[in-house]
This record gives sequence, structure tokens and C-alpha cells, in this order.
Amino acid sequence: AIAVRKSRPAITALATRPLERIAGRDAAMGEIVAICRKIIDRDIPLLVLGETGVGKDTLARAIHAESARAGKPYIAVNCAAIPATLLASELFGYAPGTFTDGCKEGRIGKIAASTGGTLFLDEIGDMPLDLQAHLLQVLEDRIVTPLGSTAAVPVDVKIICATHRDLQSMVQAGRFRQSEERRVGKEC
Repeated sequence: AIAVRKSRPAITALATRPLERIAGRDAAMGEIVAICRKIIDRDIPLLVLGETGVGKDTLARAIHAESARAGKPYIAVNCAAIPATLLASELFGYAPGTFTDGCKEGRIGKIAASTGGTLFLDEIGDMPLDLQAHLLQVLEDRIVTPLGSTAAVPVDVKIICATHRDLQSMVQAGRFRQSEERRVGKEC
């Protein structure tokens, strides 16, 4: 996990790459940029921690822009802004005929739509517990199964999540799931 904090404004005349523009001359942000560049094109999901308004989405966009996925889609989903009842269909999509009032052809979800690119899940700490299990399957198996379907669809996506919440205490309280995979990163 990478913790982001507000930094001094970047001096854009000196910065040419997106991550450099974010860091400016702030040493702590420079360290975060160095970490990001080490893992930018590796198949490692990234968790960005920081208070509201520090620029977590800006960092995620810069990571995407400097990655090998830059020419592919960047899709952002605010998990707190979508009602829990709709979030599953937004993320995973749904098969034809799944919902009475849904599209007759079904609908591709944000995860599949971001294949080849980057999916930014903002406010991941607000994602309902049951959906977290489905998301972990995507992280671990690189497949997504649309609602109402039994056909798993392979996906190739860089997943960047962000939150202002204390996920460790949420895990301990049973309100957030933790993958069994090793955590990689540095908190600043």
C-alpha cells in the first residue's frame, strides 16, 4: 500500500512525465514515485491510501499514463457513489435476461471494459463485503463472471484501489476481506 499526502505544488516546467509532475520537488512524493515506477508494469494490484482530497485518482491516472497500458482504457469507479445493489452489475456486468429492466443484450462490466488498461476502484473501503469476495477472484484468477452467467471471461487489467479508510482495522473487525497474497509496498 502506498500512502499519499498533500505535497507542495509541482513545478511543471521541470517535470515532463506524469508522475514527476505529481511529485514536484517533494522528497516523500519522490519516494512514492520511485516505488510506483518499480512496479508500474508488474502484475501487482496497487492500494493507494490517503485522506480525501490528496489526489489518489491523480496518482492512479499518472501511473496509468506512464505504464505500458497507457494507450488502453483507464476506467475509474467510485465504490462509495454507486448503490450497493447496482455496484455488482457495474463492475462485473450481466448476462442477457438477468434483470427484468436491464439491457436485453446484457451489459459488459467495468472490469471487462478495462481489459488491457487500468481499473481504478476509488473508495474500496466502502465496497460491500460480499462484492469483495468476487473482486478477490478477479485479482487472484484474472477472470470475471458476469451476473447471471456461468461463463468466466479472462481479463488482463491493472487494478489500482484507493481509500481513506483504515483497512487494517476493518479487516480485524471483519468488515473488509484480505487476500492471502503477500502485500507489497510502502506506507509513507
